[in-house]
This record gives sequence, C-alpha cells and structure tokens, in this order.
Amino acid sequence: MPWSHSNDGNLRWNDNVMIQNAQTQGWVVMDIGTRVPNVDEGYTVTSTGVGQNPGPMTRSVFKIARVDDCDIFGSDCYVRYG
Repeated sequence: MPWSHSNDGNLRWNDNVMIQNAQTQGWVVMDIGTRVPNVDEGYTVTSTGVGQNPGPMTRSVFKIARVDDCDIFGSDCYVRYG
C-alpha cells in the first residue's frame, strides 16, 4: 500500500499516512474484518506493540480526508491542527 511523501514536510488533505504514537512507539492499525456493531462504516482501531512496525499495508495506511470543502482556514490543501 503506497503512502504519501512530502518534500516540504507539510501534511496535505488526501495524503496517505502511517500514524505512530510517540510515547508507546505503537503504530495505529485497523482490522477491516472487525466491524463496530450498530455503526454503518465503523471499524476497530488499535495499535501495534512496541517496536512492531507492520509496514505500509491496507490496515496501517490511512487517507487524511477533508469533511468540508472550506473551513475556518479556507480551502487550501494543508492540514492544520492544534
């Protein structure tokens, strides 16, 4: 599963990323075979153990999707948080 690379270091909408917890060193993964009951498109998300990098695959790569075309920051392609 390919993930995005940014030469300038900025995170953009529609980038494909792997997410790691800096404290636990675990990678966020999702099992698409385990659905959350009573939710239309809900799946269980967990993390790997310390030092267990699953590598880029379907269950460990997430697309950063924008909900609204325009928000308080405008409509550019950059993800902002904090």
